[in-house]
Amino acid sequence: MLGKSVGYYTFKEDCTFIYHLLKSENIQNHFISELTGTTIKNLSLKTLRETIISFPSLPEQTKIASFFTVIDKKITELKQKKNLLEQYKKGVMQKIFSQELRFKDENGNEFPKWENKKLGEIAIVIMGQSPESNSYNSEYKGKPLIQGNADIQNRISNPRNWTTQTTKECRIGDLILTVRAPVGAIAKSIHNACIGRGVCAIRNNSTSNIEFIFQFFLDFETKWGNLEQGSTFTAVSGNEIKKLKIQFPCLAEQTKIANFLSAIDEKINRTQKQIQQTEEWKKGLLQNMFV
Repeated sequence: MLGKSVGYYTFKEDCTFIYHLLKSENIQNHFISELTGTTIKNLSLKTLRETIISFPSLPEQTKIASFFTVIDKKITELKQKKNLLEQYKKGVMQKIFSQELRFKDENGNEFPKWENKKLGEIAIVIMGQSPESNSYNSEYKGKPLIQGNADIQNRISNPRNWTTQTTKECRIGDLILTVRAPVGAIAKSIHNACIGRGVCAIRNNSTSNIEFIFQFFLDFETKWGNLEQGSTFTAVSGNEIKKLKIQFPCLAEQTKIANFLSAIDEKINRTQKQIQQTEEWKKGLLQNMFV
């Protein structure tokens, strides 16, 4: 059982071991099952006092605690690495799109000056149109339906519903831009899908690199406020999106910028995957150890 002191718990066991034990899924599920109350759930002191836990010997507790401390340290280091990469990318993007940082061609020569262009000149913009609601389904009939921000996860399309009525479409590789609250969230489509009125699809033309456009919109994402229309339900129109002015480099420099920034994204994604894998590994170990 758990021993009690005034205002906090004291243990004759290894405290770090207890910390990891109490975070294990089995103990957490037990505590959740014992919650009482309606509006505010709480765990009674009686439940805490009477919870029975099996303990190994103190030397084994210490070994287990040390092992999990090493895993926690690794997770912390990976999260710090990811944070530093994200900060680095943010700073570099600001310098690139302000043209403080410029790239050179394969011979070390300067690329031409950037030009002022409208988005409609360098990309195809397809505004979404919602199909009839009676065409929606969750049985994968018809095409995936991308309606808004809820159909985007981790910067890629993640549709919740399908539709048997196709209105406007996006292709795999197009960008998806939300045009209703929240305005300006950008993602990549991994689906040939029907797009609803909450989004538009953006497709590059022969003068533009789609990854460059994606990175531009990542940098621009916080700047949509002064374009939004409406008070209750903010939105931007197709004309406003097509008329959006962009400082635009030549295709060769676009490609260099796109490759450079996407390489940083790949490092961030790999680090995030390592974090998730390590956390899942730790969770599995906790579950198997504290049964």
